[in-house]
Amino acid sequence: MQETYFNNSHTIEIAVKDITIRIRNDAEPALLTRTFQMLLEFLC
Repeated sequence: MQETYFNNSHTIEIAVKDITIRIRNDAEPALLTRTFQMLLEFLC
């Protein structure tokens, strides 16, 4: 099993207020969509 390294060019990091999300390039699009929907609901 390969270890996950978040400090590389294959990771996107998004910080909003006190929430930080790190996204790998191979993340599942449906999971990302739902995660951002939940984040928007939480922040509004």
